[in-house]
Amino acid sequence: QALHLASPHGPDDIPLSSYQKSYDEALEEMKALTDAIAADFRKYIVDNHTEEYSAKLLLLRTKDLTTPSRWYPKSRLSKRKIYYHGGPTNSGKTYHALQSLKSAPTGIYLAPLRLLALEVYEELTSSGVYANLLTGQEKRSVPFATHTAATVEMMPEGSKVDVCVIDEIQLIGDADRGYAWTRALLGAEAETVHVCGGLEGRDAV
Repeated sequence: QALHLASPHGPDDIPLSSYQKSYDEALEEMKALTDAIAADFRKYIVDNHTEEYSAKLLLLRTKDLTTPSRWYPKSRLSKRKIYYHGGPTNSGKTYHALQSLKSAPTGIYLAPLRLLALEVYEELTSSGVYANLLTGQEKRSVPFATHTAATVEMMPEGSKVDVCVIDEIQLIGDADRGYAWTRALLGAEAETVHVCGGLEGRDAV
């Protein structure tokens, strides 16, 4: 009735029966009308509020976390070798990965805890390896350092190394901190990546 009364020809020129269409057809017409209005509105925004519109698009792209495999194309295209050291606590899984880290020309160790990062930093240093320490509470920079021990959230991006060790990889499934392991696994620019942890993280890796 509203469409009939709003007809440019007046309510008496077009029979009301011509608007008696099925419910599905009416929905399709409403969708087309909505799409047309939305298109005109977008054009108005782009033409009259270009700066704000560009900022909105940038924000939408930045907060989109649905396709993490696209975050680090450079790392994922570099043909990295990824080794999974899986097993229970005190099974020696991290030991073998750390031996590879020590013997590499350059490397980085990523830990879930500050104390673990400090422990590996001290182990590298006592082995004669020049290493930096990077955590949320502390930063030690050593001249000519070739290695870094850091908490996983503090992983420096853009630093290419020979070996990267990511400890406690099963935490990739953690609701609060799992993003940091995802970022480390996908973004580590290393020729060889050693991931250590429980076997429950294997499927995610």
